[in-house]
Amino acid sequence: MAALAGEWLERLTRVCGEVASGRAGVDDVEACARAAPVDELRAGASVMGAFNVLLDLTGQVWDESSPDAGLAVLAIGGNVALMAQQVTGEATPVRVYARRLAGHGMHVAATNVLRAAVDVGGPALQGSPPLRAQLLNLLGDMLRDLGDLRGAEEALTQGLADVASDVAEQGGGEDTARDRDVERLRSALLNNLALVLQSRGELSRAADLLREVVEIDQRLGVPPAELAISIDNLGGVHREIADTHGSLWISDDLVDEAVSAELRVAESYFEQAQELFDAALPDAADDYAISLLHSADIAMLRRDAGLLDLVSSAAERVDSEHRLSRATSWAVRSMRGRALADSGRHGDAIDLLRPWFDETQGTAAAHEVPERALTVLLESASAVRDGDLVERVAHEIVEVDDAMLERTLRGSSSRSARHQLRDVHRRAEQVLGACLPAGDEGELPQWLYDLLLSRKGVLHERAGSAWLRHLAGSGDLVEQVRMLRGELATLDLDGADVRTVREARRRRVEAAERLDGAERALQGSLPDGAARRVVLGDVQSVLDDGTLLVDIVQERPPRPARAGYVAVLVRSSGAARFVRLGSVREVDARLGRAAAAHATRATQGPRPDRRLTPAAPAEEAPPSFSDLAAGLLPLGDHLGGVATVVLAPHGRWARLPIALLPGVRGEPLIDSVEVSVVPSARWLVTRHPAPGGGGAGPAVVIGDADFDLGLSDVPEVRPELRVSPLPWTHTEAVDVAALLQVEPLLRAAASRGALVKAARPTVLHVATHGTFIDAVASEQERREPRSAIIEMVGGVVVTREPGEHEGLGWSVSGESRDDGPSGRHGRRVQWLREVGPSEPSTRSALLLAGFNGWLAGAETPAHVGTGVVTAAELALLDLEGTGLVVLSACETGVSAVDDVDGTVLGLRTAALAAGAGCCVASLWTVDDRVTAELMTTMYAAQADGLTWPAALRAAQLAVRRHHPDPFYWAAWVAEGA
Repeated sequence: MAALAGEWLERLTRVCGEVASGRAGVDDVEACARAAPVDELRAGASVMGAFNVLLDLTGQVWDESSPDAGLAVLAIGGNVALMAQQVTGEATPVRVYARRLAGHGMHVAATNVLRAAVDVGGPALQGSPPLRAQLLNLLGDMLRDLGDLRGAEEALTQGLADVASDVAEQGGGEDTARDRDVERLRSALLNNLALVLQSRGELSRAADLLREVVEIDQRLGVPPAELAISIDNLGGVHREIADTHGSLWISDDLVDEAVSAELRVAESYFEQAQELFDAALPDAADDYAISLLHSADIAMLRRDAGLLDLVSSAAERVDSEHRLSRATSWAVRSMRGRALADSGRHGDAIDLLRPWFDETQGTAAAHEVPERALTVLLESASAVRDGDLVERVAHEIVEVDDAMLERTLRGSSSRSARHQLRDVHRRAEQVLGACLPAGDEGELPQWLYDLLLSRKGVLHERAGSAWLRHLAGSGDLVEQVRMLRGELATLDLDGADVRTVREARRRRVEAAERLDGAERALQGSLPDGAARRVVLGDVQSVLDDGTLLVDIVQERPPRPARAGYVAVLVRSSGAARFVRLGSVREVDARLGRAAAAHATRATQGPRPDRRLTPAAPAEEAPPSFSDLAAGLLPLGDHLGGVATVVLAPHGRWARLPIALLPGVRGEPLIDSVEVSVVPSARWLVTRHPAPGGGGAGPAVVIGDADFDLGLSDVPEVRPELRVSPLPWTHTEAVDVAALLQVEPLLRAAASRGALVKAARPTVLHVATHGTFIDAVASEQERREPRSAIIEMVGGVVVTREPGEHEGLGWSVSGESRDDGPSGRHGRRVQWLREVGPSEPSTRSALLLAGFNGWLAGAETPAHVGTGVVTAAELALLDLEGTGLVVLSACETGVSAVDDVDGTVLGLRTAALAAGAGCCVASLWTVDDRVTAELMTTMYAAQADGLTWPAALRAAQLAVRRHHPDPFYWAAWVAEGA
């Protein structure tokens, strides 16, 4: 390095040392930056040497004193790299600096430098490949790693356009060295673009691009290892296509042939790649081992223990014979350990993995060990009953995953966080299964419950407007996220008004990517973006002496035991206790039958008080809820001194009519205690408290919606679906409004617009239809490959994938061309019946004025719209200070389940996410006349000084005296409060 540059770096080092000790600040760093000897530094060797020093100094001042000073040092390196590019016209300095930034975990800074390099450019180059396309290729690759798929696609597409322009200007086809370099760059851009499409789930397009990459690489005669990487990537895409077809195993003995066929295609590509990697050893050792792990993964999926043992042994030989990277070597040993454990050789698995664990436990290197290694070691230690090793490994898993949770919540959007944290939650269940004491019940170690409190409900508490409102200093970003969440919810529901499903989904994907970018920016702007740490003591501090919290969680014991449910019982003091409830499969089956015991009543013909024809002969009575729920949640021995039971459900437990569970003497729980539900135990601690004085505005009461509003505008359409009026909701709304001293919004005024505009009412009461959109096609059609089209070619029936512009349309021919009311009606009905929303939170919905008109194809005004408000939209309302939300409708308590942590994603949790203190909702189709009676009784009871859950209980008991059948009163649950 030149002497002048060396002296300057020494001076900068001294300044950074003074910053770290508090004797200097960011201004001193910037002053030193202005004195940088640019002419010396931009020489090739000086630039590369300076980068190393600058990155070390950045870490020093960032960690010890001043992040702002660290950013100033980073900026010096970026400026030096950009100036070197401008003068020399070489991309190397920028690319090296960006890669080194990324290697230090500073991916955002790396992409900023690359964006600036793309914009700044450099002198025109006489040779090829074009400089800008090289930078765009690296930028796209890094943006993909960050999860910015839209930005990555834009960068890579622009890079391909630059390559095409270069070919057009320079000419081509002569097979010169320049032509081959341009084609190799084009191949790299196509490969990275295929990986972006793969991440977005557009697997057919990704496979097409990778096949083109393989063709280019074969034509250019690239080294075998490079060709093998492209082929291996193609196998990975087909492995994911197999996933889109569903589960491989239909039962314990039968497999889905469509899934199996795709896996065979993937296996063939992996085998081709492995032959090429083998020929390129030792240089291709890492890639060879990784490809073998891909084959081992398919062997695991096929439950082929012999093949898994064979392939994992081959990967282990590569590891022993060649110098693999540490990460790849750990991955190989993890898979080999899995094979040993699956064959019952737990001792051998421990012998293989324990030395590495002993070496890395408690060090930074432990965070680089594949999670599979830790879970295999945990399982094997449990199998051989090595309690000390079990606990050591469990604590290491918790520590590593805590760090992952922190990083993910700081730098990810809601969608990417959900994807990344799925495995974190699964490992928490494995830790619980391995470390929970033996027996049906007992005392729960506090560290285990603290682990559960740091996981379950973390994502849910960020889902609504309440969390957004409490983010100080991020006003513009908060509003942008709120707006994009609303846009996404709308697109997810009314995609029927686009001509094809493919186009509807494309628009939704683009909106989701815009939201992802905004959420990442919002998280990055927060001084503390991670979730609040909640422990047992925090939960106990908000429980009074008479309250019992029942937190339902899952455990995953070591194989071959099945996953099971566990009830964690928490009182205001003392240790938490646990009760094992049985296997998830068996309990879910019982929960399903129990939920249906009353829900099916609504479909068995007219109710007795409305029959217009003689009743049919009585059939054999179906099992009662009490019969089905016997022993489901045995609380009787734990109710001493309990006045209130609060349930934090998991999955199907959210549909349980808790009021009917047996109490101390077998009587319904509601007879002796007050009952309510919360989204999660941590919600009791992390919920944002309502400001004093309640809501800012008067109550809002909506009811007796005119569902047929707009129907008369389309007389030529005979509606295929049509919801019926609810006459008793008029009485309910009028009576409730009178009690709350407001005017109700009835008929045409009971609209979507009226509900969406509700802001901070003291009470929000909605009496209308509720529904759960359970269309099953959404998961099938939102991913590639699309449904095949059958056609005749030369007298032979063949199938092919739809073309780029065909999509999965609204009719057999691929597209509905009728833009009149009849065509819109057909598309809208098909959307709700067969396609449905992609997001679980848009499946639970309230139906309001104009729904029948919209469904029939009418062009409704903006405030009427679809006549639907989904849970995703309800969560965005401003309900801060709203004491109660009543969703007096059918099935408003029915929700989709978050497959990450088992929390529910529906209307009642959405109301709490919007800031409401309590939400009352129903679990099945209820009787609107009896509901009107129950609601007015509840409000009267609350006026006498009861809490909302206590007032609901009083109303249920009052209704039960006139209508003892639980069908009429047990559907109602109070969530929150």
